[in-house]
Amino acid sequence: MRIKKVFNNNVILAHDENFVEKVLLGRGLAFGKKERGDEVDQDKVDKIFTLESKELVDSFVHLVGEIPINHLELTNSIVKEAEKELEITFNDSIYIGLTDHINYALHRHRQGEHMRNAFLWEIKKFYPKEFKVALKALGYNLLL
Repeated sequence: MRIKKVFNNNVILAHDENFVEKVLLGRGLAFGKKERGDEVDQDKVDKIFTLESKELVDSFVHLVGEIPINHLELTNSIVKEAEKELEITFNDSIYIGLTDHINYALHRHRQGEHMRNAFLWEIKKFYPKEFKVALKALGYNLLL
């Protein structure tokens, strides 16, 4: 894969040999590689986001440019844990909505804006495993 755009040291937009765009996440992935066309160090890639459409790629690229990278890393950790706990694999498009949700929720929390979830009872009753995973995610102690 080759670099198309560097967002920061940990996130890049790349394309494979078929010129399919992918967003790559990994610690130090782009360190020292700022040039378009540079080869990607596959050993540093933690997650590859392959989105089905140009619109999803564009949305994700826009989101990555607007949010702190640690919110994307938090989303990645939550999704990995949820996939393990629930024994499922999510579509990569989950990263767009969930990252945006987490970013906005953290912003509201910092502003002291607390919202009541009108569907909390239903979520607990009908989605107990998913609710348990969500509670675990709330306990993640990351510097956000």
